[in-house]
Amino acid sequence: MPGARTLITGSTSGIGHAIAMSLAPQRALLLHGRDPARTCALAEACPRPGHHLEWVADLRDLGGVKDGLSALLWGGERVSCLVHCAGMVQVGAVREARPAMVREQFRVNVLSAVAMLQAILQGPDPQSLESVVLVSSAASRRGEPGAALYSATKGALDGLVAALAVQLAPQVRVNGVLPGIVPTPMSKTTLEGPDFLSKAASKYPLGIGRVEDVVAAVRFLVSQEARWITGMLMSVDGGRTVV
Repeated sequence: MPGARTLITGSTSGIGHAIAMSLAPQRALLLHGRDPARTCALAEACPRPGHHLEWVADLRDLGGVKDGLSALLWGGERVSCLVHCAGMVQVGAVREARPAMVREQFRVNVLSAVAMLQAILQGPDPQSLESVVLVSSAASRRGEPGAALYSATKGALDGLVAALAVQLAPQVRVNGVLPGIVPTPMSKTTLEGPDFLSKAASKYPLGIGRVEDVVAAVRFLVSQEARWITGMLMSVDGGRTVV
C-alpha cells in the first residue's frame, strides 16, 4: 500500500540489519532499534536515506512498545508489514534460570510482537497491515543443550504464526522463518565461545549458512509472490531439523 511502512525490529544488528538493507531499495521502512545512535546510523546508511523512519524502543517494556508505536500510527504513519527479528538468548541450565531472566526473554522474543500487533490492529488504519513475518529459530524444533528457555520462546512464536494466520485472514498473511545457526554478532559471542560455529557445522547437512539465506526467505514471504502462503513455518537451516 503506498505510503505504508515495513516495520523491522532488531534492525541495527545481525539478521534484522541485513533484512533492512535488502528491503530498503524498494520499501519505506520503520527501523526499530534500542540504541538511538545506531538506529540513526542505520537510517542514514540504508539505500534511499530520507525514505525511512527510526523508532527507538526497548522491547522489554511492553507498555512503552505499544504506546510508542500507537503514537506513530495516530500521528499519521501506517504499517503494511511487520518483520519481527529482534530477539535475545541467554544460554544456561533451566535449574539456574532466574524468573526475571525468563520473563525478559519472553517479553523481547514473543510478547513484544503481540504488543506491536495490538498497536497496529487497534490503530487508526488497521487495514494497512498486509503481512507479518516472525523470525523464529530451528531451536523451536530441535533441542540444543542450554537453550530450553530460548527454544520455548521460539516455540511460542511458531504457535502465534499458526493462530494468527487463521485469525487475521484473509486480510493479513502471517508466516514464520526458522533459521539455523548463521554467523551473526549474537551467535558468535553467545553460543558457547568463538569456535562454536566450526563445531556445529558437522550437524548441518548443507553446512553452516549465511545471513543472506535467511534474508532471501523473508524477502519472498513479504512479497506478492507469496500472496497465497500463510501459516507457513519455513525452515532455513541447511537440513539441521531433519537429521
